[in-house]
Amino acid sequence: MKCKLSLVATVSILLMMSGVARAQTYTEQQKNTALQATQETKEQFWNCLANEAEKMLKTNVSFQDFKLYLTGSCLTEKQSFRVPFVDYLAMLYPTMTAQDHFNEFTYVSQSAIDDAVKKFMDRRLGQ
Repeated sequence: MKCKLSLVATVSILLMMSGVARAQTYTEQQKNTALQATQETKEQFWNCLANEAEKMLKTNVSFQDFKLYLTGSCLTEKQSFRVPFVDYLAMLYPTMTAQDHFNEFTYVSQSAIDDAVKKFMDRRLGQ
């Protein structure tokens, strides 16, 4: 019984601590630093996608296969972008759930891939 009680107490403390962390306020300097990290890693991700698209432009790959290829490319850069992006959103919108922050990242990263595919198609078609 004592073991169950301490487990419940531990879980309760962790839940309370997560609420305290969520209520934390950040200085403008912290927000600016997080924004800068987000922008830098976003550029690295976007540049990687552009480089991969440029490499594939000379091939005869279909648009569908190119999108699959690009989705599986730049995973390190994507991960490096995800961490500061989600952290920055948590600073700006502390009442939103972590899942909402991850969903926003998924939307942004997929939009970047879709944009790269569109540019690839336009270049391939000579537009």
